[in-house]
This record gives sequence, C-alpha cells and structure tokens, in this order.
Amino acid sequence: MDSKLLSSVIDVGLLCIDQEDVGEDSDLGSLWLHLKNSVQLTLGLHEGNLSPSTLESVLLSWSAMLRDCGDLESLLLKIGDLDHYLLQMRAIVDYTEIHGLWKLQLSALELVLKTTELQESGDFSEAIIVLSRLVLQYSRLGFCTKASALLKRAEQYLTHSNTTCLAILSYRLAHVGYLLETDDINQAATVLAKARALYEKYQKKEDLNSCSTLSKILWERLVADAAFMSSRLSFAQGSVNDALFFAKLSVRLNCRIWAKIEKLSQKKQDKMLQATDNSELETVVEGMAKLEVAQAAPVPNPVYSQGAPFWPHIGSHHTALLNLASLSAHHGLFQDAIYYGEQALKINKSLNANVRLIASQAQLGSHWIFGGHLSEGQELLEAAESLSKQLESSVELVSLQVGLASLYRAQGRYLDEQRALLEADRLMTQVAGSDGLDASATIPNLEDQMKKLQLQGTAKKTRQRAATTTTTTRRTRAATVSASNASKKTETPATQSQSESESTSLSHLRSEILRQQAACLRTLRDFEKASMTLHNARKFATSRDSQISLQIGESEHLLADAIRHFATHAVYCVLPESTISLPSLQSPSKVPSKSSTSKPASTRKTRAPARTPARSTRAKSAKPTEDFSVMLSKAGESLNAIFPTATTIGSTLDSHAASRLMSRISMLSHVTVPESSGLLSQSPANMNEIGRIGAFTRERAAISLDKQLANYCDPLLWPSAEAKAKLEEDLYSRFTEDYIEILPENWNVLSLSLSADCTEFVVSRLHKGRSPFLLRLPLKRGSEDDEEDQFTFEDGKEEMKELIKLTNQSAHAAKHQNDRQSKKEWWKNREALDRRMENLLQNIENVWFGGFRGIFSPMPHETESLERFAALFQNVLDKHLPSRQKGRRAEGPHLTLHPNVLELFLGVKDLESQEDPEETLMDLLYFVVDILQFQGERNAYDEIDFDMMVVETLDALRGHHDAVRNDHKKRTMNSTVLVLDKSLHMFPWESLPCLQGLPVCRVPSLECLRDRILQFQTDRAGRKHEFGIDSRNGTYILNPTGDLQTTQGTFEKELLGLEHWQGISKREPTEDEFRHGLETKSLFLYFGHGSGAQYIRGRTIKRLERCAITFLMGCSSGALTEAGEYEPYGTPMNYLQAGSPALVATLWDVTDKDIDRFAKSTFDKWGLLGGEKEAVALDEAVCQSRQACVLKYLNGAAPVIYGIPSVFLE
Repeated sequence: MDSKLLSSVIDVGLLCIDQEDVGEDSDLGSLWLHLKNSVQLTLGLHEGNLSPSTLESVLLSWSAMLRDCGDLESLLLKIGDLDHYLLQMRAIVDYTEIHGLWKLQLSALELVLKTTELQESGDFSEAIIVLSRLVLQYSRLGFCTKASALLKRAEQYLTHSNTTCLAILSYRLAHVGYLLETDDINQAATVLAKARALYEKYQKKEDLNSCSTLSKILWERLVADAAFMSSRLSFAQGSVNDALFFAKLSVRLNCRIWAKIEKLSQKKQDKMLQATDNSELETVVEGMAKLEVAQAAPVPNPVYSQGAPFWPHIGSHHTALLNLASLSAHHGLFQDAIYYGEQALKINKSLNANVRLIASQAQLGSHWIFGGHLSEGQELLEAAESLSKQLESSVELVSLQVGLASLYRAQGRYLDEQRALLEADRLMTQVAGSDGLDASATIPNLEDQMKKLQLQGTAKKTRQRAATTTTTTRRTRAATVSASNASKKTETPATQSQSESESTSLSHLRSEILRQQAACLRTLRDFEKASMTLHNARKFATSRDSQISLQIGESEHLLADAIRHFATHAVYCVLPESTISLPSLQSPSKVPSKSSTSKPASTRKTRAPARTPARSTRAKSAKPTEDFSVMLSKAGESLNAIFPTATTIGSTLDSHAASRLMSRISMLSHVTVPESSGLLSQSPANMNEIGRIGAFTRERAAISLDKQLANYCDPLLWPSAEAKAKLEEDLYSRFTEDYIEILPENWNVLSLSLSADCTEFVVSRLHKGRSPFLLRLPLKRGSEDDEEDQFTFEDGKEEMKELIKLTNQSAHAAKHQNDRQSKKEWWKNREALDRRMENLLQNIENVWFGGFRGIFSPMPHETESLERFAALFQNVLDKHLPSRQKGRRAEGPHLTLHPNVLELFLGVKDLESQEDPEETLMDLLYFVVDILQFQGERNAYDEIDFDMMVVETLDALRGHHDAVRNDHKKRTMNSTVLVLDKSLHMFPWESLPCLQGLPVCRVPSLECLRDRILQFQTDRAGRKHEFGIDSRNGTYILNPTGDLQTTQGTFEKELLGLEHWQGISKREPTEDEFRHGLETKSLFLYFGHGSGAQYIRGRTIKRLERCAITFLMGCSSGALTEAGEYEPYGTPMNYLQAGSPALVATLWDVTDKDIDRFAKSTFDKWGLLGGEKEAVALDEAVCQSRQACVLKYLNGAAPVIYGIPSVFLE
C-alpha cells in the first residue's frame, strides 16, 4: 500500500477507535464493537505499540460479546467474517505465546474454542488442537485438575469420525505432557507408544513427503514435539542418556524447521502462504512482523525477528533449547549447557519477550554461577531482575530469586541469600495460590477470572526436571487436550490446592527452595530452624530428583550437626582437625572407655584446637556421644536410601555430592560408632570414586549420542533411541572387581579429592590384592597460634594461577628480547619464577601433606621389613604412652596399628636431609595417638614425651632404611597413577619433592583408567609387553607454521629416519590429515604452537573411533579449564574420551628450546629415537627427562602424562 494512503488509513482508524457511536453507518451497528476491537488490534500490531492492557481490553470486550451468542447465527451478526475473526484470535495466541502472556493466551484460547464449538461443523479437529494447547498450558501452570477436565472434554470430540490424524496426535502428545506432570509415568509411556503406532500407520497410508511445504512443516513440528516428549518421558523413567538423546534430536529437528522457514520467508508472502488469498491475514501477519522489528533491540543474527512465519515455532524451539541446556548441565557438560542456553537467550532477546527472557536469563545465569563464572551469572541475573519489576508474580520470578540466592551463596553473602529464598517462597505461595483461569468454566465467567489470574510460566534450574511444554499444532505449537463440559462450576480452594499438589514441577521447585533455605540457615548456624525447614520440604519432594536433592540435603544437615556436637566431647572435640585413616588398626574393635570420664584428656599442644572441654562437659560426654552417633547413623541411612539412584541417574552435581558425603560419613562413623564398620558394603575409599566414574561415563555417553545423531537425517521419522538404555546398574556393587582387581600388580593408584569447602583432602590408595587405604587430611592441622600464616588451598591455588599467568607472559616475551641486557633481565625473571614454583611445590608438600607425604611412596609392600619396623615402633609406643605404663595396661585393649599406617612412616624418604624432620614425624605421631584415642586407648597429650618419641622413631626408621638399602636396587618401584579431583588438575603434582624422579601419570577417573586397560587386554596378540605399541606405526606434524626453526633442526633428521613413518613438516595440516593420523596410527607427535586445536576441532577428536598415544609439544596443550561444579574441559579430556592410551602435554606455556630438550630426552629413553640401549616405559622416560630442562620447574614440571603408565615401544 502506498505510504501516504497507509498513513491516511491509520489516521482514520485511530479516529474511529476514539468514537463512541457508528455515526452515519447505522447498518454496522451490530458489528461496531467487533470492528472497533479488530481495528485496535491491527493498529497496535502495525504500530508496534500493542500493550498487554490493550490486548486484555480487546479480549474482555470479545468475551462479553460471545456471552450473548447462543449459536453461530447470532455470532455472525456481531462479527460478520468468522474466518478473519478466528485468524485474529490465533494471531493473539501466537503473540501471547512469544511474550509469555499466559493469562491472555489462555483467554484467547478459550475464545477460539468457544467459537469453534459454535460452528458445529462436525470437524472438531481444530477444537481438539486448541484444547490440546490449553491442557498443556494448564499442566505447565500447575492446574492439573483443570487440565484433566479439558482432556475429558477433548475425548468427547475424538469420537467424531472425521477428526484428522494431526489433531489426534496433538491430543495424545498433550496427554503425555499432562501425565508426566501428574507423575503417572507408566500411563504416559503407554499413550506415547499409541501415538507412535498411529503415526506410523498413517505414514504407511499417506506419503507425508509429497504433501505441501507448509503441511510437511506441520508434520515435522509434530515429530520434533514427539522427540521433546520422549526426552521428558525418558528422564522421568530414569533413562538419562535416552533423555539427552531425544533432547538433542528435538533441538536438531527444531533447527531444521527453523532453517526451512527462514528460507521460505525470503520468498514472497503469497508464495509462502500458498493456501491463502486473504488480504486481512497478510495485514495481521505484516503487523506482527512490524511489531517485532520495531520492538526488538538490534541483534547480530536478525533471523528471529523476521516476522510471523517463525512465531508458531518459537515456543517449541525455546523450550527444546532450555531442556537440552538443563540436561547438559545434568550430565556435567558445562560448555553445552552454556551454548544451548545462549541460543535460547538470543531468541528471546531478539523478540523482546520479557517473561521468556527472564526464564532463559535465570537458567543461564545459574549455569554460569555453578560453573564458577560469577560475573557472567551476575550480569544475567541482574538484567533479569530489572526486567522482572514490570511483571506480576510468576514461576519465572521464583526461579530468578533462586538463581540470585545461588549467586549470593557463591559470593558468601548468606543474609542476602536468605532474603532471596524467602522472596522466592513468598512468590511461590502467590503463584500456587492463584485462582488461575478455571478451565472448565464457560466464557461468561471469563472477565472475573481474568482479573484474578496472575502471569504464569515455567522456569528451569540446574537440578530441575526438563521443561513441560510441548508443541504440535498447525499454526501454533499445540499440544494436549483435556477438559470436560461436565465440570463447569468454580473449584473450591481445597480442590485447587489438590490440583497444585499434583504438579511435579511446582512441587519440585518448592522443595528446592526449602532445601536451599535449610542449607542457608545451617551456614548461619541456625540448626533447629534448618531442621524444621527440611521437614517441611518433605511433603513437596514427590519427584525422583526432589528426593535425591532433599535426602542429600538432610544427610549434609545431620553430618554438620554431628560435627557441631563433637565440640562438647572430651575426646572427639579434636576430630574436625584430626587426620583419619581407614583402616587404622588391625583389630579396630572399640570398647567402652571408662577413662573418658575418669581421666581428663588434655588438648594437643602444637596440633589441635585450643579449646579444652570443661570438666562438666566431659563428665556428661556419654549423651553427646549418643547424639552424634545417632545423627551420623541417620545421615548414613538418609543417603543410603538414594545413593544408587543419585550416582547413576541423578545429576553429576548430586552424584559428586553423594559420593563425597558417603565417604565422609563412613569415615566419621568408623571412628565414633563402634558397630558402623560392619554395615559398610564398600570401603569409603571406593565410595569416594563413584562421582568421578559417573561423570566420565556420562560425557562418554553424550559423545556416543552425538555420533548417532550425526547420521540422523529423516525429519519425518518418529523418534526412537537406537539402543534403548536400561536403568543403569549401580557403580559400586562390583567396584573391586571392575576397578581394583583389573590393575597391574606394579601400579599404585592414588586418588586425590578436595572437600566441598576446600578445607581437607581425601587421599586414597588403591592397589590390586590389598584393601583400600584412605586418609582424610585436614589442611589446618597446625598450631592455633599461627592461624594468620595458614597456607590454605585457596592460597595455593591463587599462587599457582598467578605463576601460570606470569610464566605464560614471560614465555611469549622471549622473542622480543633483542639486546644482551633485556635477555639478561628476561633470564633473571624466568629464574625467579622457577624458584617461586619450586617454593610453592615445597609448601604444598610440607604444609598440606606434611608427614603424610609417605602415602605417595611407590615402594612395593615388603612384609618382612615392615614387621621389623612395626616391632620397633610398638616398643616406642609401649615406652612413652601413659596408657601402656605399668599398672594401667588393664584399663583398655592393646591396640595394634594397621600396616598401612606404618607404611606412612616408611614412605617418608630422605628424612635425614630435611631441615625439620621432627615436624614431619610429629605430624604422624599425633596421628597415631589420635587413632588410639578415638578407638578407646586414652592418653593425655601433655603427659606424652613427644620429643623422645621423635628421636626413637627416627632411630627405628634409620635402622629400617639401612637394612633395606642393600637390596633396594633389586626392587623396581611401582608406577603411580594420580586420580585427580576436578579442581586439582592445574597443579604439577608429579613434581612434588616426594615424587620427583618417579614415574607418575594422571587420569580424571578410575573409569578412564579401566577403559585403557581393557583396550590393551582386547588386543594383546603378538605383544611382548602388557602395554606395548608398534613403534613403526606413527606419524608427526613438525613446525606447521614454519617459525620454529630450532625445533625443526632438532627433530627433522631423526624423524625422517623412522621406519614406516610419514609426517607433515613446515605446512599446516588439514583437519582430515590430523584426524587420520590420530585414528589410524599408534603414535602421533605434534611439534607446534598450542595443542593443535587450530587444525582440528575438539568435537572431531572426541568422536574418533580410536586415538593414538599423542605428544602435543606446544604451549598449554595439557591445560584443563575448570567449570566449578561441572566437569573440567579442554584438550586432554578430548583425547581421553577419544580413547588415547596416553597423552603427553604441557600444563602451561613453555619455551621451545627447553621443551625440545625434554622431548628429545624422552624419545631417547623411551627407545623411539634409539638413544638408549635399554628402553624404559613412557612414564619413566618422562620423569627422567624433566631434568633435561634448564628450568627444572618452570619448564620441567609443565609436561605431564594423561593416561596409563608402563607403555613400551615394540
């Protein structure tokens, strides 16, 4: 239309809206109200200023008009053109869907439904689709009873023979959504199976590929929505891998539909909308398009704001993305959760859809916070908070407050956290108590109901179940049906509360708020109120995930309360700062101790808390003992109830939490509750590994799903998982057989874990044929006097980060040093950083591990020499412990230390050369006295002559080492495998003084180790060594950028001389060349910048069928990026997931000459380049070659091995 004419029409339209009568157009009197509404709606859309209040007044006016229409004839008298009226109503439905104006959408849907019913055409397909959509919305809002009534109403229409297959399937998918929301999982599976059977039967009769483009899009939309519902159902059934598969498929199908519509929208409107010549529709469509373009802020990708063709699909696309982001977080996949969350955010930003925008900002913000990126999370949550001021109470706002509470907790702002959670609770009460729209009421009641209805919506959290919304409609995303004509009376409040209690999503959210409130109250030391809050949460914890979260929360609470009660006990008051070992005694039977009341137990002079329990407290110690014993027992019972579920199908966050908790509760119970040991089916050392095993397995499963989906190309194929994943078996029933007995005899596996509050290490040693040995090692074990000088984990981590930052800057500055003075300064700086790194590693060993560094000792178990030392040490104890003096021996049992404890003494090497060997031994002697104390042999610390004990123990150790020194060379040391917690990967543990010169490698989990062992076991034919590879089957990429001349000169000649090898030199490889080398060779060498990520994508590596042993001799090639509560990611994880037996890479940036020296020495000692007559295993070659670097720490400590030890070339 000509712009001047258009402007004139708009002016006239605005004038008409303001008029109160029809003037001379008296013949239009009966149509006046409808026409006025129609013009107001069209102008609002066209001008881009349609406000919710204007829309509400239009809907109220139309509902009043419909109230007086008993049949189609009376309706036509008031609206004239029925088709145009319905088009406008459907446009409102789409518009409100985009903007999350749920109350207005429900009103519009009811009006469409009423109008459709008045038509009495006999084809109720459209009515069924509208009912389906209403059911889905009511289910999402928690009004499940109303949704049920609507389902019954739709069922009546299904009996008509001419109902379309699309309508029936829309109804069934919506029914599935309702059943999932009411936790009827079995029935939901039955209904979904029937929907599939009907679809496939119809597909055999009708060729869906031959129908019109728009019709085909409707069927593709149905399939995408079926994938989404399959994801929700699988998750509810406990098949979390299938849930992730269907979620990925749903997003993939939605993206395909999106791309198709984008392509269509570039053509003319009349071609795109083939079946319509209706100019009024074009006016509505163009008005919508203009509205969105006018309102949306500029975004980099403008496709989302190209208008109405996208609108029916936005809701499904948005919900599918948030569902996938949530499930990615459930699997611990931080990068995926952020990526899909940002895609949803992009849609909502471009549409200026505030309610949905808040939902996506709250979810994405929470992912950032749990991932340790507080600033990114804060920015999103603050943006959502400013938007939220314009909105009424809704579930989105509840989730926003929960997200803000997570932010405040991470920042240590606990009072702010408490306020946010109380606000979330208040909003939740408003939302759950809202009268809502009575779905079973007729249009005459609409006006009153609309005044009461609050804005509603859904929101998602990291631990929350997948979103409830689905879609399968023609013009708009449709979904479920439900409603009965029978119940037209207004529900009583009691009925409403019943319907709300049926909503699993709302119940889960309420339970989560209360659980977090309890955790906050516990942090604020209000244990009584926290306990009451947890009790209140139980009635809302109806879903599986709610129960997992709540019972973990209850276990945490009971454990914290038990620890609080230790302070009032004569003996256990020192327990929080004491090292605990399992096992500690050969006969750990504890007897009731009379000495706890008859003999005062003094506090330890240099070790433990300064607080000395008062006599009156000690006299009453029996009751506190009983109290915390009961608490620990209840904590264990609470956790046991959900442990198998939490660790197999719960989120990785829950799995880690349950694993850590179970280990910690078991350890404390072992010390304080005599009969607890017999109740443990597994060692706490084994339990401690479950979380990491599960996390590695989850990521591997996700990669496998991506491989499956890479070949999935039929958008009209009903979604089904290739291999239906059953409920995963528990990870611990065969733990010893699967993870310990599979280890070679000469491997020491040492697992290092950090407590959630970063105040203690849990170190466990796992060895084939031996019982697991576990140490709980508080970092704060020293004197209270030097509290300000404590070297905390945070201190060590910050120093490590600072060192890596300065080292990386220094490494890259090398090429800019042109004159002698600047080179001298550069070297001086590098040497200072080298000394600083050395000092940090010494502090880590001396302060964090102290006397317990012996746990790292790789010396094999020697029974005879151990028994000799045990006898000598027993004499020291008998001589100096008051409990063993003459006249007192009868008071308690004669306890014998476990060999594992004695090995800690023997494992401390070079005591004579240490500056302060006394401090090292003092650490262990206090530990031994603690063991005896906790197990019933009481001693007052101030009555023990620890100085003489140190002297005599040193003599005993000296005698032991002298005795074994002669045959030391005959014994080969064990290889050490470090299983590192996700927050410990940045440290060069291999270069601790106690591990220097020893063969060490690292893995993220025992599952990763097991994978590689099985890999070699299945292919042992013709191999000399258990872990041997073909030295002739290799390839290399040397100096691909052409600027590493020294590296080229060092290796080129010898690499060219390797038999059967082929490589790439002085040119950049293609991704296919890089991939082919990794996938087809046994050994792959890369000498270049970084990790080679500029030549091959991480996802390409992860999806390889097999992967070579790889050397990445570039800067920071082995650095992992931490992701807070989620799993770390980076190049090493890509190679490990691809199945590489071993990856040699650097933790930070290195200089080329030193790393060339290291690599050359490693290849020589390993036997690759023939420099050594007797080749050694890869891990030994690496540890010996660190010394080849000029800077032993700055460059020598950087290379590490991810994977297995003992790999030989053959």
